[in-house]
Amino acid sequence: MTTRRPTPTSHPARPPRFAPPMRGASFFIGVVAFLVYLSMTPAASGDKDGSEFTLVLATLGAAHPTGYALYTIVGHGFVRLAHTLGASWPLAANAFSGLGGAVAVGLLHSLADWLLRRIGVTARSAALLASLPAIAFGMNPIWTMETTLAEVNSWHVAWVMALTLFAATELAARTQDNARVHATRTAAIGGLLLGVGLTHHLTSVWFSIPFGLAVFASLKQRTALTPRAIAAGIGAFALALSTVGYVFWRASHPALMQWPVLGPATAWDHVLGAQYRGYLGHFAPSEVQQRFLRADVYPWLVPALLALLALALRGTSAIPRAWRFAAAAAALIQTVYVFSYGVPDPSPYFLPVLALGLAAVPAALAQSMPLLRRHGAWLSGIAAVVLLLTSVTWMRLGRERASTYERFDELVHQMWMSVPFEEGFVIWGDDMVHRLTEYQLLRGEKPRVIALNPAQLTYPGPHDAFIARHGFDPLEDLPPLPPPVDDPSTRALYEAIAERINRASPLPLVVFDPAGRSVRMLRKVAVSDSTTNH
Repeated sequence: MTTRRPTPTSHPARPPRFAPPMRGASFFIGVVAFLVYLSMTPAASGDKDGSEFTLVLATLGAAHPTGYALYTIVGHGFVRLAHTLGASWPLAANAFSGLGGAVAVGLLHSLADWLLRRIGVTARSAALLASLPAIAFGMNPIWTMETTLAEVNSWHVAWVMALTLFAATELAARTQDNARVHATRTAAIGGLLLGVGLTHHLTSVWFSIPFGLAVFASLKQRTALTPRAIAAGIGAFALALSTVGYVFWRASHPALMQWPVLGPATAWDHVLGAQYRGYLGHFAPSEVQQRFLRADVYPWLVPALLALLALALRGTSAIPRAWRFAAAAAALIQTVYVFSYGVPDPSPYFLPVLALGLAAVPAALAQSMPLLRRHGAWLSGIAAVVLLLTSVTWMRLGRERASTYERFDELVHQMWMSVPFEEGFVIWGDDMVHRLTEYQLLRGEKPRVIALNPAQLTYPGPHDAFIARHGFDPLEDLPPLPPPVDDPSTRALYEAIAERINRASPLPLVVFDPAGRSVRMLRKVAVSDSTTNH
């Protein structure tokens, strides 16, 4: 009689073990980044949208499309607190961008560290190697411009880093047997992140779609997509998206500082960014931006994209395949989008791709270079020294830039105070006309002066409001005014509008031109009774 040997009981393969992260390393990187950004932050508003965002954050107002509701609500609390502690309004608004930049750099380090540990790099080496992309990205002059001036882009990159890190850790965890246990939590956090991204910046969809689909497919594949998890995800998404309601509320309850075109009839177009559609389909950076792109974007963009493609096509299975392909797809889509978006200053739109791609560079190199995995600590030390030496130059540029903004603000303020009346028109054909409103609302200077950019009159709402307030049409007998562009024909029309206002109103008027250091008062002519100011 033969004896049958018992069949050995099969056990599921244990997942591989990876080194735990060095606690506090990413937080330390973020704190250092914040201190560095504060050292380069001017105590004055920047150019472009700087004064507008300073005013919006200080007064809880409404910004240009898409309104940036969540940024405004959270930023208002931060700015008021910083101002209470002694910071000027512009410094407080600029520092809010620095905080967003610090969060982004800390999360970038955490993502790079996670990728390195997944391919077998020790905790100490991973933390040191991950500092390289954190320094390279965190000190890039394009990035430090966004982290030292009042803008929305630093918080957008912070969101991108949070989403990608969340997707990475969740997709890796879901390869184990506890998918159903944490499905509700995963769906809720994921829904919240997607909603926050959409209410903050519409370009978040280029990252939300690939990573959202990856997490969704993972949950569905493991039968973890329960009705409770679906409800949690939808509820969290709706909660975050509900903050857009602030813009609709402001449309019918105007603030002291509000984008002049926003109103009940234009609220939907405002939150959907309808006015930007004309930029789609071409790439038209200004000459200054072309220099920035060649010096500070393209040299980093190429290795960033190559690293993501290398991970997608040849990456180790320890990094979830769904994440690798989602990261490469998101970066490529965002890059194609930027090259088809014809704003004059496209460089900030490359920043999410640079952050994600540079975070992947150490892992992409280490998986094909055993030497880097074995000796990552001292190799990263050498590279860090090189980057830090480069950062000295970048910091000097940042401080010089801050001094330039402060000197410009001093010039504009001196010109503003030289305006020889307390009631009248100041015409400045630039979006930086908000700088004058900043002096009015935040310093109480010349509150009865009407600071006006003629471009605002190209829109029906501000045009009709002007007529209702002053009793005449500033565009009457003038050719159609195109959207604001920096060309001689448009500037000539701005001059014609100023002349028309000066003729029709009894109030004095000056043409404000900081570029020419000119405050030119127009000669007043006889005013007919029919055009008396109301």
